[in-house]
Amino acid sequence: MKPVLVVHGGAGAYALVEHDHIEKTDIDNGIIAAALAGYTVLTTGGSALDAVQTAVLTMEDNPIFNCGIGSFLTSERTIEMDASIMDGSTMATGAVACITNVSNPILVARAVMDKTQHTMFCGQAAMELAKKFGFQIIPTENLITTKAINRFKRVATTACEDQESQHEHPTGEHDTVGAVAVDNYGNVSYATSTGGITGKLCGRVGDSPIVGSGGYADNRSGAVSTTGDGEAFVKLCFAKHVSMLMEQGCSPQLAVEKGIQLLEERLDGKGGCIAVNNKGQVGIHFNSKGMAWAVVDHNGTRYGLFKGGNNTG
Repeated sequence: MKPVLVVHGGAGAYALVEHDHIEKTDIDNGIIAAALAGYTVLTTGGSALDAVQTAVLTMEDNPIFNCGIGSFLTSERTIEMDASIMDGSTMATGAVACITNVSNPILVARAVMDKTQHTMFCGQAAMELAKKFGFQIIPTENLITTKAINRFKRVATTACEDQESQHEHPTGEHDTVGAVAVDNYGNVSYATSTGGITGKLCGRVGDSPIVGSGGYADNRSGAVSTTGDGEAFVKLCFAKHVSMLMEQGCSPQLAVEKGIQLLEERLDGKGGCIAVNNKGQVGIHFNSKGMAWAVVDHNGTRYGLFKGGNNTG
């Protein structure tokens, strides 16, 4: 098996350029760096699980992305993050929800997988677990970026100007990050991490930490990671749905296209999805204005941001 790694940096990535004044090249560089970091794990004999963790960790450390440092603000101007990770060979899973004051939620999710008999911890319990396992606890202000503050102000203004809209997030910006991979041994894994929606109510949990919604991995089919309207992905058990389509014989590309079609037709949802099957085939699709993504395999690196704007590097 030739290893493959795919990453996404959010279905709302277009807003980083259009509204947050972040250069497209910076997004490209960030997404490529994450993909190459994960792929290096694969090419040095590492597991798909370690590869997706490394890719997501790289994005959590990059303030451009909505995860870890740079996470979006809640309605109370605090930060609550969600993350999950899954090993398709064993079905082992770890997740955290509404965790605060750590820079890398994906590492705490991995600790839940490796060091407990459970699959998810949330809120204060997740924080206590992080402390127990020796993760550094950092002040909230160390996680807040100027980008997040400016977006909070802009979204609040937009909401006031759009009184007739009942949509929780009127600008439609969703920037969850994630990665999927297949390694030299044919094992698949996924990892997903997010700071959630700007202005979300405290305690809100989206799809990212929910296995089967924000991601799924099974060696019988492949691995999936999502980004977009979290509530819609939860209602559809979206990632599991895409995984089942692959298990039934759909290519990853057809599976993600069918999944996004269902998302739009059934719930008028917007978002994106990446997938890789157990044969190393890749699927990428989104119905938002753009989604930052990158693929690294034996053919090199491919990446994109906007529809029709795919590049080869």
